[in-house]
Amino acid sequence: MSSSVPNCTLFYSLHGLAVGEFQQQSQQLRTHLVNHNIKLIDLNQWDKSGLSGREKMAIRKTYQFPRKSNYAVLIDENEAVLNTFKHDVNVVSVLLSCPKQ
Repeated sequence: MSSSVPNCTLFYSLHGLAVGEFQQQSQQLRTHLVNHNIKLIDLNQWDKSGLSGREKMAIRKTYQFPRKSNYAVLIDENEAVLNTFKHDVNVVSVLLSCPKQ
């Protein structure tokens, strides 16, 4: 059973075809994401994830998200950056970058 604090959190911002590809991968690998206790937060749909606009902007600034580019940052429960993904953001890489609890 997963704890209330995620093991890892992936903040991501995707555009174009990458959105559908990532969503499809996420659905196919959902069990693994749950087992690794990884939380996915789409910064382009921040209002659906419970973030405020200020929180979204703070995340974009803190992790230096480029504008109009496919980009993601994976952090651990202590907010340490485990990996950044530029251009190609895929769920398998996220799973391999997040240590299982």
